[in-house]
Amino acid sequence: MLNVLGFLSFLAAIGLNAVGLPITALPHSLDIALFAFWFGVIVVGLPLWGLLHVSDNVLGFLRG
Repeated sequence: MLNVLGFLSFLAAIGLNAVGLPITALPHSLDIALFAFWFGVIVVGLPLWGLLHVSDNVLGFLRG
């Protein structure tokens, strides 16, 4: 999970540098870190969690 967060922040730094905004010039780095964390939870975690439950229910139904 930490590798994913690090990779996302790395991509964000590249993207922000590409538009001319160095990552160190951002005022609220904690807010950005929290946003990146929750963005990762919602975009990556929830679909994986839902997929796990759906596949678990389907497999349980097929076995039963």
